[in-house]
Amino acid sequence: MAKLRLDDMSIEDVRKLYNKMFSDLIDKDTLDKIYNEYLEKYNRMKQAEKDGYTAPSGMGRRYNYLKNLLYGWYIEDLFYILIKKNPMVLSVEMTGNDSEHTFIYDDVEKKISIAGSKTTIPDYLITMKDNSKVYLELKTAAAEVYSIKIGNVKQLQKTMGSTNIYSMIIMIDLVNELYDIKDMKFFKNSFPFVNQRMEGQLCYDFPAPSKKFSQIMEEDFSSYIDKEMFSIEEVVKYRCLAIAEKNKDKKMIKDIKNKISLDELYNEFKFQKNEFEKKMDSLIEKSPNINSKTWNDILEDLNN
Repeated sequence: MAKLRLDDMSIEDVRKLYNKMFSDLIDKDTLDKIYNEYLEKYNRMKQAEKDGYTAPSGMGRRYNYLKNLLYGWYIEDLFYILIKKNPMVLSVEMTGNDSEHTFIYDDVEKKISIAGSKTTIPDYLITMKDNSKVYLELKTAAAEVYSIKIGNVKQLQKTMGSTNIYSMIIMIDLVNELYDIKDMKFFKNSFPFVNQRMEGQLCYDFPAPSKKFSQIMEEDFSSYIDKEMFSIEEVVKYRCLAIAEKNKDKKMIKDIKNKISLDELYNEFKFQKNEFEKKMDSLIEKSPNINSKTWNDILEDLNN
């Protein structure tokens, strides 16, 4: 099996998939309890769909977007249990903007929204027994294609700047039942690309995961922390913004936000320039002599 389409799957299909992955790691009663919680949420969502409730767009996917979100929350809860089993972990909290894992139904307007305020905080806050802390953002891949949107990396940078807590991404390979973790140092040394699979958004390549799910219970999350990453510009600018917001300095907030926007504009230009040069070099390589000629030169060659 090389590909999964979660939005084509029923909640029972997902239960079978996830139970197969976690049955050796989580006891049956706990698996059943979590499934029943999501079955209730799934049935409520399906009823709302029948009743014509408006769903959030999610790049036009609407109810397929809600299904993917629901199944993502489901596996977040399962990994939460595995992280708690790690003997080096003192505590783990669900901290993402959708950490309530709940849809809100407006029966008057007949529309659905997602519980929680919009933040840039990752999914888990993990405190180790040595009192070190890390944030962990969970991403899943269901088609053996691993990529991270540039906006997700900016969120990690902002989290590190505003909280002074190291932040990382865990990629879950649902097809091969593997995971891997990458921190800010990895993305600092990476270059984004235009990902046509994600509507042309800029993304970073993520290496194919190689660790078994059971290994999350042995991870020393503090070993990923690289304090030098708190000093890179991509993090420092958000620390400046956090301090200005704490001081309620409106002028500095405005100036800092404008400087952040200027940085992003410059980086976008640098990326486009690099892509332009790569395309030019590719064309010149195919016809190395033609670039130095004018159209009149070419016409003369043809007439001779």
